[in-house]
Amino acid sequence: MPDKTPSLRPILASQANGRLSRGPVSPERKSRSAPNARFHQLLEAFVHRFILIGRFTPIDDAEALLVEQMAIAQWKLRRLWSIEAASLDHEIDTVAADIENNYFFIDPPTRLALAFNILADRGRALSTLERQRSRLQRDYHRAVTEYHRNEPSEMQIWRNEPNAPEAAA
Repeated sequence: MPDKTPSLRPILASQANGRLSRGPVSPERKSRSAPNARFHQLLEAFVHRFILIGRFTPIDDAEALLVEQMAIAQWKLRRLWSIEAASLDHEIDTVAADIENNYFFIDPPTRLALAFNILADRGRALSTLERQRSRLQRDYHRAVTEYHRNEPSEMQIWRNEPNAPEAAA
């Protein structure tokens, strides 16, 4: 039986074609693919919420609300990371012609640094993203701290045991 493993050449060609794709172009295709992104974002948030519920195991509505706040903050943080990455990618694409004209060779980290510097110098996008990131991290850590503050201490758990000995007077 002949080996059906593709050679390196078609694999590299497929990867190159995939990198050239910019997604759907026609309004019809865009409208058909738009719900996919929303579905995947909501699915990610839903799965992440259940991971946190499994990790923290809330025992009442107050604890469940705190875990929900943690999940929302982390979901929003992930969206901010996506926004930051997309902003940098967009800026790299925007200045690509300038870079090609001014540099003989430039590696990807340097392209990223140039895009970052342009975004930082030109506008408030990066500082706004950083403020939002700090706020969401505070929200997350505040919910975690509040969750742990409401946990019963080991002594309270021990005293509520049905066979716990009486404390010495």
